[in-house]
Amino acid sequence: MEKKSDVDAVFIDYLNEYRDKSLDELASILGISRATLYRRLGLLKKNGLVKKYGIKTWCIGYGVSIWFLLPLGVGINTNIMLSNGILRDTIDSVYVTYSPSRTIIVKHFYRNEEECMLINEAYTKLLSDYFEPIESISTNHIIIPRLYYGSKKVCIEVGNYNCPRLEFDGIDTIIVDGLIRGIDTINEISNRYHISVSTVRYHYREHVKRIIYTKVYVLRKQVNVIGEFVTNNIESLLKMLNILYANGTIDYIDSIYLINTTNPVVAYVEMHGNVINLLRDVEELFNVGLIDDAKIYSVFGRSY
Repeated sequence: MEKKSDVDAVFIDYLNEYRDKSLDELASILGISRATLYRRLGLLKKNGLVKKYGIKTWCIGYGVSIWFLLPLGVGINTNIMLSNGILRDTIDSVYVTYSPSRTIIVKHFYRNEEECMLINEAYTKLLSDYFEPIESISTNHIIIPRLYYGSKKVCIEVGNYNCPRLEFDGIDTIIVDGLIRGIDTINEISNRYHISVSTVRYHYREHVKRIIYTKVYVLRKQVNVIGEFVTNNIESLLKMLNILYANGTIDYIDSIYLINTTNPVVAYVEMHGNVINLLRDVEELFNVGLIDDAKIYSVFGRSY
């Protein structure tokens, strides 16, 4: 007999596999009644299941991303950067890759221009303690510090994000805030923010829906870090994970997906742990050659 947790895990996998289908269509695909599907979904929601939305915040001026491109072995102390006052309090997520160049992408959320300016000033001050000289940091929604090492200038381009052309008002921002917080139905958003259902439905359909690039069902308390690791072999991958366990950097692993099992080994690991320590430890493991590359997406300040 299957454990209840195993059945739930399979059900969540189906929700994600058919996330572009309606729940009624999913019930038909699974060969179960609509009532059974909704009952199972309701029980999972009580246990912390949420629909996680990826929002193109750069299209609407709601988020600000700070990008760094740092040469290996030369760079700001990640622990200091991510622990620094207002920066640590406002960080929503951090993405790090170590090869071919060390890149740190830090995303913040702000509600108004004043908060954006505070973040800019905090980064300007923090960076000035480590690098000299530094060009002024603009107040655009995508901020690219240009850092100098002697005569060598290092920077990255924003690139083309293919943002839709749309008007975005206060109601749209409220709906985005609800989605980010895991409030995943129109009725729930209406009740939470005291906006009529018809208004929420219209703004979601005409504006917000166009800036959602992904959605996935997750259990809120399971994962706060997702890593993609490249190693020479399975043994190196297991050794890396054992080191992270022994250091107390990760508490537990929720799942491991092996994308490639031969050299190089590529694995996606969903886990829970201390994000700042993980960034530090993975960089050390990369420097000693235990892993060939790592990309880490971590969520700060919010249950995931």
